[in-house]
Amino acid sequence: MAAMATWILIILVVSIISAVIYMTVKYIKYKNHINKVLNGVEDTSKRISSPGESVMAVLIFLLILWNAINLTQISFMQNTINGLNSKIDELKRDTSIYMDDISTKLDDISSPIYDAELIVGDFNRDSLTVNLLFKVKLREFTDSTTLSLTFGTHDIELKKDGDCYTGTLEVGLFEECSDIPVVSIINGEVTTLAEVHAFWCGPFWVDVLPNTAISRAPYEVKDKNGKLSFDSEIWLTKDSWNDGVNVTHVYFTKELNGVETSREEISTDELNDTKVIKLKESYDLKDGDVLSFYVITENDLGYSVKRLIWEYGNTNESIGHTVYDAEGNVVFSD
Repeated sequence: MAAMATWILIILVVSIISAVIYMTVKYIKYKNHINKVLNGVEDTSKRISSPGESVMAVLIFLLILWNAINLTQISFMQNTINGLNSKIDELKRDTSIYMDDISTKLDDISSPIYDAELIVGDFNRDSLTVNLLFKVKLREFTDSTTLSLTFGTHDIELKKDGDCYTGTLEVGLFEECSDIPVVSIINGEVTTLAEVHAFWCGPFWVDVLPNTAISRAPYEVKDKNGKLSFDSEIWLTKDSWNDGVNVTHVYFTKELNGVETSREEISTDELNDTKVIKLKESYDLKDGDVLSFYVITENDLGYSVKRLIWEYGNTNESIGHTVYDAEGNVVFSD
């Protein structure tokens, strides 16, 4: 702001000095002209603008300059205000995150639970279930303290194992716990309830079914009245590939308004490193058109994981993942 004020002052000073010099030169020329006319040296038909006319021209110029400077200042101040508002919004978001973090830490400190852990265990291919192991440590307990866990629709008894209470549960591949898990701590006739935020609540297919990660989406996209031009790259890598479930096919697909327009198969060997897909193409879209890029990972269980890479034109909330069974039925979406 100070630098801009300095430049404005310099412009004004230079303009005023220039105007004074201009007026002085015009006055000298006018005076010489009058003297020559009076002495009969110049013809009276030759006209030179009077100092009054020159003053008006200079004043108009200075007014235009002053308005231009004011408009520049207003624009600069508006940009400054927008920048400050953006920083205020950012501070509000950061403050909200910090407050939530502080609140969570205070809840953890006041909670009777000292530590909690959920371990996703083996996957059963026949029953399509996953074994879960729960571990809970209390700040204070006695030999008679008993624990139970409510995890979604399941009630699990946690058995004491040294300074830890453990329990197991077998859940479906696409099952998830929509509510915060709750531990019931029973000491005689007193029961204390404690929420456990540390437990992963699913869906547990993400720990089992192979997926393909997007490490870079299109980043050079030019949009001009619905004309999309790409000169960019998409980077794909493995995500949650394990020995329990084998990948059979990986495809990079494009859709327009939900209809697949192209499908390119990607060798699974290429995904051992980063697979780079180059995009250099254009699309002429109409109002309401939705263009989508996906990567589809198929496995030997018959499931297909469809993951959104990038989408244009969708005014609704986009679906990040969709899982299909062997018959093409949707068994999960988020």
